Amino acid sequence: MTDSAAAAISQSEAIPMKTKTNTKAGASPWLEGD
Repeated sequence: MTDSAAAAISQSEAIPMKTKTNTKAGASPWLEGD
């Protein structure tokens, strides 16, 4: 994997990963934030 590919994946995964984490905790990622 190239650095540019890794960076693109990192950026594209940032919000989905946060959404999954907050959803598991029972919080709405769009309303509750962190």
